[in-house]
Amino acid sequence: MRRVETEREDDVATILISYRRSDTAGLASTTRELLARHFGDHNVALDQPSPDTDSADRLSDTEVLVVLVGDQWLAEDETGSVALHTDGDPIADLLHQALRGPARILLLMAPDVERPTQDELPEALLEVAMKPAFQLTEEKAASLEPLIEEIEETFKSRSIEWRSTDTGFSDQDWDALIANIKRGKLVPFLGGGLSPDATRIKADLAADWADKFGYHRPADLIELAASEEPDAQERLARRWAREFARVVQFVKVKNSQDQLMANYALSERLEKLKISDAADKTAPYRILADLPLAVYLTTNQDAYLEAALQEQPNPRIPMSDRYRPSEAIMPEQSSRLHDPSFELKATEPVVYHLYGTSGDHHAESMILSEDDYLSFAVGVTSDQTTLPQAILHAIGKGALLFLGFDWDDLGFRALLHAILPRFRHGVSNQLLNVAVQVSPDADPGMIDYVKGYFNQQWNLSLYPGKPEEFTDELRRRWGETAAIS
Repeated sequence: MRRVETEREDDVATILISYRRSDTAGLASTTRELLARHFGDHNVALDQPSPDTDSADRLSDTEVLVVLVGDQWLAEDETGSVALHTDGDPIADLLHQALRGPARILLLMAPDVERPTQDELPEALLEVAMKPAFQLTEEKAASLEPLIEEIEETFKSRSIEWRSTDTGFSDQDWDALIANIKRGKLVPFLGGGLSPDATRIKADLAADWADKFGYHRPADLIELAASEEPDAQERLARRWAREFARVVQFVKVKNSQDQLMANYALSERLEKLKISDAADKTAPYRILADLPLAVYLTTNQDAYLEAALQEQPNPRIPMSDRYRPSEAIMPEQSSRLHDPSFELKATEPVVYHLYGTSGDHHAESMILSEDDYLSFAVGVTSDQTTLPQAILHAIGKGALLFLGFDWDDLGFRALLHAILPRFRHGVSNQLLNVAVQVSPDADPGMIDYVKGYFNQQWNLSLYPGKPEEFTDELRRRWGETAAIS
């Protein structure tokens, strides 16, 4: 389904999601992200009742009120009364106002929760029980499709003008991606979004070191730390992870007598991660490992991908290697990848760590600070021998997939500027296929940056969604292809 955005310029959400914070805060945040992925971030909001706003203000210009009903939606409060039946309940107040106004009310039932009956509702809200209801399942994105279609019909009936954009990932894009996998041409670049545990570790270390060494926190970090929004802590962790390189650079200046302190601290924490202990969080790796790919390029320094390849029903033993500056490549360390006759094979895939790997013997190889990323970019662009020719050949002849990156992350920009410019010209006059996964809440400016960077040089497709959503859809489509063939 193509992403669409309204032509409206106002600041008020067209779609408002009502929910109980004590019940479905996390699910409400996920629902908002999925609806925003389709309707546009500025048109979907979570209801945030406060003493300063009444229900009429909260509903101002709202076309659709999505009421998320969890198993505690009708629960009793501390006095033994059902909250929905008590005066001042923010959800009851909002529903009272919505029933008197133009907003269309749609119920969204949490997994395994049944729609409320009239017997359970206060007399003034009996009509709510008759409103259309939609059921969420564990397959959240897929189960939201009927609700999305209903909202679209509502907008159409109210003559709200919508336009398609070119930022969606179409069926043709998926077909091209699957075809390139079957041809053995897909080359994935994997970022930190695929390793949430490692991202959390970096975030925790950055916050701890900021306190210890007196790092000045940017204003947005301070605001996020004080926020009470449902997804604030998740966004705070991602933001600290993006700040990691700057914090490490600061620590190296403050702690000049131990320049590798950050390397060994991070390596020790990463070495404790086990893929078997986090099957749900490493599902994207498992899905990617099941594909017949000959090479995986990763900026992550953990060993999740290697473990996933070996733990498949049909295990593949990967060759794991890492980037080394040319002056650090000794003949006995160069590995088979630097042999000009080496050929990449899907039966023996290569996992190449662009920013080094963890481990007692490899911690010093990890690229962590701002200076490290600069040295990487300069080293790769100025010396053709630092990256193995087999890797460069795969990039130059392949279809590229960028998955799990924060687009304002320093590591991502270093990667783009270090590796890809050499492939901009002279590739048989053929546009190279590039698929890029972008976060559904990514800043529009960053999406424009990605589109502008690849503009006219690459055949670009953007997928607005989370890495796990992308890989889950990839798993489904690849499974259908495998069943047919």
